[in-house]
Amino acid sequence: MSEIFLLLPIGLALLAGMASYLIPFPSNRVRHTFLVAATFAVSISVWCLLLWRPAGVLEIYQFTEELNISLKLDGLGCFFAGMTSFLWPFAVLYGVEYMRHEGHSRMFFLFYLFTFGVTEGICFAGNMLTIFVFYEMLTLVTLPLVLSKFNEDSQYVARKYAMYCLGGSAFAFIGVVFLSVYGGGASFVMGGILAGTEISRDVMLLLYVVTFLGFGVKAAVFPFHAWLPMASVAPTPVTALLHAVAVVKSGVFLIIRLTYYNYGADYLYGSWAQKVVLGFAVFTCIYGAVMAVRERHFKRRLAYSTVSNLSYILFGILLMTSAGLFAGLSHMLFHAIIKIGAFMCAGAFMHMTGREYIFELDGVGKRMPKTFALFGVFSLALVGIPLFNGFVSKYWLIMAGFEEGSVMSIIGVIGLILAAFLCAMYMFTILVRAFFPRRGQDKFLTSNVTDPSWHMMLPMGVFAVLCVVLGLWPQPVLGLLEAISLGLF
Repeated sequence: MSEIFLLLPIGLALLAGMASYLIPFPSNRVRHTFLVAATFAVSISVWCLLLWRPAGVLEIYQFTEELNISLKLDGLGCFFAGMTSFLWPFAVLYGVEYMRHEGHSRMFFLFYLFTFGVTEGICFAGNMLTIFVFYEMLTLVTLPLVLSKFNEDSQYVARKYAMYCLGGSAFAFIGVVFLSVYGGGASFVMGGILAGTEISRDVMLLLYVVTFLGFGVKAAVFPFHAWLPMASVAPTPVTALLHAVAVVKSGVFLIIRLTYYNYGADYLYGSWAQKVVLGFAVFTCIYGAVMAVRERHFKRRLAYSTVSNLSYILFGILLMTSAGLFAGLSHMLFHAIIKIGAFMCAGAFMHMTGREYIFELDGVGKRMPKTFALFGVFSLALVGIPLFNGFVSKYWLIMAGFEEGSVMSIIGVIGLILAAFLCAMYMFTILVRAFFPRRGQDKFLTSNVTDPSWHMMLPMGVFAVLCVVLGLWPQPVLGLLEAISLGLF
């Protein structure tokens, strides 16, 4: 397939978003049907590219001989593009029902589809300058989604979101400049591009830490994580997809590019910079889990859980080994499936009851049995119970940590196990309240609350089934991730 087709999913998503906003559809039902169909069309175009992958590079604009905006689809890009394009249509199907009675839905879906296109641009970026451009665009197109309720809380959170993300980008830009100048355009090559560079290694290591922290804002690395729980003020389709998959995983994706495809694991392994960034990851993992136990708001608890689990992924990546990268990629995928489903369950509860806090859950499981049964599946998977996909990725993360064998990696393994115990506390507490309220505390005893419609139940059901299927038969997916981690795909 020609490289020009790399522009197709990006352009199609942008055009579909504009069409959904500008075309005077006869009814919201027709508009929603168009949105779902357009999203599936974008996803199909992505999967066609994955199946018939273009081998070359599409150069869009050239600044100098080595500095350009270009697109290229390699193994890691295929992985991230496949993950996001699979999840997005189900999120839109859920979203059209959720947003049916919300205000500003036309503007919401305009930027929701824009975000899909920009995320695919991140997947297809051929060098660090290109990926940085799309990374900045991701902040700009998601900001209206955080702001979409247009109340005082969302305006405050949107300002914080912009400050964190744009501030992080300023840090990251320093590293992008140096890599572009001293790395021959900062193209993505497994093993890195810095061999033979004339600049001091200590300077480059310092720049690595600075760039890591810049990209780490979207990956919710402490102390730059605060925007993520605050962003729970946005509608659930935003928190379910963008703050459990697209935005936060884009931050992780850029850190993988920086670590393995620009610097190279061999360049960083054993350095003081590796110890520093591993320290950030391990601390964030435990901190996020502790804060999740303390949190009483349903979606904010899940958001703090995401803070913790993102650093599970970073821990594997920052081990700087092929086993660590493999484990990190597996948790990146499996956590995305688990957490988008868990957020959807939380959103269904809030949508059907108008309530938001965990102490308001008492007895709701008897009125919404399907929703909270599915939430039980996601909870078991997130904790890491055997036969569910979360167990598979956490097992490989722990094995990678023991295999690396350094003091820092062993500390990290202990931190991961502690965070898993805390995860059981903050997830199972929700289920106990929902299904087993204390005597006289059933808040839904005479309520007519029910499970939501199939538009919301179907995506949750699909993701719950995947948690089980990938827990029992993960080998095909793990084989692909192993090939990517070894640079064979």
